[in-house]
Amino acid sequence: MTLFRRIKQILFTSGLNERDYRMVLDKINEDNREKLSSISFIVSIFMLVMVVLSFLIESISRSQNVYLVSLAVSLSFGTFARLGKANPLWTNVGIYIFTCLGFIFGIYQGVVTAPQEQTTSFMALILAIPFWFGMKPLHMINAICLFTGIFIVGCLRCKTGYVQTADIVNSVAYSSASVIISAYATCVKAKRFYAEHLTGRMGTTDMLTGLGNRNAYTQHCSRYIGKKLPESLTIFF
Repeated sequence: MTLFRRIKQILFTSGLNERDYRMVLDKINEDNREKLSSISFIVSIFMLVMVVLSFLIESISRSQNVYLVSLAVSLSFGTFARLGKANPLWTNVGIYIFTCLGFIFGIYQGVVTAPQEQTTSFMALILAIPFWFGMKPLHMINAICLFTGIFIVGCLRCKTGYVQTADIVNSVAYSSASVIISAYATCVKAKRFYAEHLTGRMGTTDMLTGLGNRNAYTQHCSRYIGKKLPESLTIFF
């Protein structure tokens, strides 16, 4: 395999070929949906706590509106996750919105609310967010590069001196590390799903004929236990 084909495979199909990637796409979508639902709950609780604290602590009261908006948005991600059961497109939409808003939140906290201090929020999010979901590496790389560029522009406009230089250098270093590590992690996850798919297939398929084996028969029949059988049901074995 040429280097160009290998890079293309990593960027578009997480290190798998097209056929194998399609086999595990449902698992990737379901894993993303579950993570979106979990993160919606966790972030909502965190933002609720921050909203309460913003009424009690003066130093964070200036970000009160940000926390309120973030709380409302994080609750909406649970809706995207529920809709994703019927159509994975909703899960993907929720993930892209979450990713963009997460980076925007980090930029706002680091550039607007504390321009005189070195930024930690954006650096943390640029490393953390790409690991949460199994987005195609190309999409995540584009998002990382875009918002790193926006952050650098914000630093040039709002920060000065050592703080400006340090934040720009750190953002480039952290985003570069995030691109490499997140792409690798996404490929590892996709290959793990593919290995699970092959293992499951070997456990339920007769290798000689390609038909379902006794395990497949047992699993399929177990779906009807305790349920009303359809009017027409035929079993060949």
